[in-house]
Amino acid sequence: MATATAGCLQQESRSDTDQGASAQQDSHEIKKLRGENTALTNEKRLLKERLDEQLAREKRLSAELNRLKYLTARQEVQIKALADAPVERDAYRKRCEELTLQLAQLQKKIAQLQETIAPPDDPSEPSQESQEK
Repeated sequence: MATATAGCLQQESRSDTDQGASAQQDSHEIKKLRGENTALTNEKRLLKERLDEQLAREKRLSAELNRLKYLTARQEVQIKALADAPVERDAYRKRCEELTLQLAQLQKKIAQLQETIAPPDDPSEPSQESQEK
């Protein structure tokens, strides 16, 4: 019976050692899992910050896109309004040239008529009536 008791004691001793090693292994595993948990928590926080930055950037870009769409639409309206401007400008230029020519002709005609109607300005020159006599 002594051998049986000694065998039981050895088995209990081994089992205590195994439990101690197992507890150490469990403690090591817990530390490892806590470290992973901390790392994942930090990564989650960083990813959330990045997400918030991306959402803010998306909001700014969306506002800028809407502003550019508005400006483009406004510019298209202005372009349509000014589309006939070169044609109108050329027509006005041509009309101005025509009117300038007509004005020059009328001024010439006025000068000719004034010469035939009005006596000469210089009294020393004989008038047309005195030359006819």
